Amino acid sequence: RIEAFNSFALIASFAVWEIRSAAFIVLMLAFASLLDWFTQSRTHGAMEELLKLKPETALRERNGNIEEVAVEAIKKGDEVVVKAGARVPVDGTVVFGSALVNESSVNGESVPAQKVVGDAVFSSTLNESGMVKVRAERVGADSTIERLVALVKEASLHKSRSEKMADRFAGIFLPLVLAFGAIVFFITRDIRMTAAIFLVACADDMALAIPLATVAAIGRAAQRGVIVKGGEWFEALARMNTLVLDKTGTLTFGAFAVEEAYHIPEIAEDEFWRMVAVAEKFSEHPVGKIVFREAASRFEEIPDPDEFRAYKGSGVWARIREKEVAVGNEGIIRERNLFLPRNISEMMEKKRKAGEHTVFFVFFNAEFAGFISVADQIRPEAKESMDLLRRLGVSRVIMFTGD
Repeated sequence: RIEAFNSFALIASFAVWEIRSAAFIVLMLAFASLLDWFTQSRTHGAMEELLKLKPETALRERNGNIEEVAVEAIKKGDEVVVKAGARVPVDGTVVFGSALVNESSVNGESVPAQKVVGDAVFSSTLNESGMVKVRAERVGADSTIERLVALVKEASLHKSRSEKMADRFAGIFLPLVLAFGAIVFFITRDIRMTAAIFLVACADDMALAIPLATVAAIGRAAQRGVIVKGGEWFEALARMNTLVLDKTGTLTFGAFAVEEAYHIPEIAEDEFWRMVAVAEKFSEHPVGKIVFREAASRFEEIPDPDEFRAYKGSGVWARIREKEVAVGNEGIIRERNLFLPRNISEMMEKKRKAGEHTVFFVFFNAEFAGFISVADQIRPEAKESMDLLRRLGVSRVIMFTGD
């Protein structure tokens, strides 16, 4: 309807030899087409960025042999091997091994999750350490990453209330303008005045601006990792009064740092950190690496341990010359049959109830030596953002966390 109306206005301008008016219409239509192309390109670019997370090849195991094949060749029921540093190619279930998997591309959680036999894994997630064998359950268009791309495509097709209103407006307004123009021409017999009415009443602004703005917003959100299922949800956000926020990666950086450290008076601070650095030197756990960097920053060189052992999900143990050191959570205490002093145990219980930090205990020669507390770092703009949300009418903000 809009294209027909503009064509009619263009013909009328040429008919009365209004070249400047005709040029204006052509320029306006060209600019609208260019803006539409630019907006659609950005949205398409957001989908391409999502698809870049999908690996092109996978290691498929058949009859004991491992072969590298295209991801498209993976069928439901196939078993694929995912090594450290590789992305999971399909949605499936772990049938062998264990690994720390970064699932931020799917759920925004930047802290890697420990995956063991029986756990579900999703396509596009990153194996940071370890090795797992995964039985494929959803492949191709059914995989998580493909469904995310499909959601972005569908979102641009779902019209919001404003878009529907603009369509209805154009459907009613344009025939009325044509009828009014016909009446004016019938009364005045002035084709110039009729053409002027058509030019002034052109409905491109409302009919094109709203859909373009919606598509642009969906594309921009997708580039920032937010999947919006249609323009109507932007309008729903305008009426929102309660917001539920994830903590990790939203209010915080999703990157841990050493927050507190304690060692018993009988141990020198340098000796405490040196032994911790030796124990964590070969740790593959992301938080263990953070503790190592903190400890190693105090020394020019960290010697290798004479013996090293990692306990999945619990901690590490190392021996250097005549000394043994264990660093980890409560799991390392059970694994190594260690004893935690009662006063320290009570202190940790209070911290746990208060939701404070992740604590690693340190033991020298099976004796408690201290602890190291790590915590996610709060984003400096978090408080300002909360204040802004309240000024915008969000009266209640809730933090959703697994702590």
